[in-house]
Amino acid sequence: MLNCKITEALFYDEERGGTIPMYGLNFFHIGSSDKSVRVVDALFRKEQEAMAVMARINGDGLSEIHIDDVIEDIIIETREYAPAD
Repeated sequence: MLNCKITEALFYDEERGGTIPMYGLNFFHIGSSDKSVRVVDALFRKEQEAMAVMARINGDGLSEIHIDDVIEDIIIETREYAPAD
């Protein structure tokens, strides 16, 4: 079974003239958070969104074979429901 934790990376945004944080997920086997199974950067603009998904994943007992499905669902949901800036 897997858990995940949030990653943060800074990206330069020319329109805003500075850096913006983007949040991703680091998947690892329960009990071995120092050995990543998969890291997916820059999935979220808001830390709260990443935290909500992390809580859902960590509460559901995700297996390694479902990581791609979860990421695909996140991308689809983000595109469908993200408010325009």
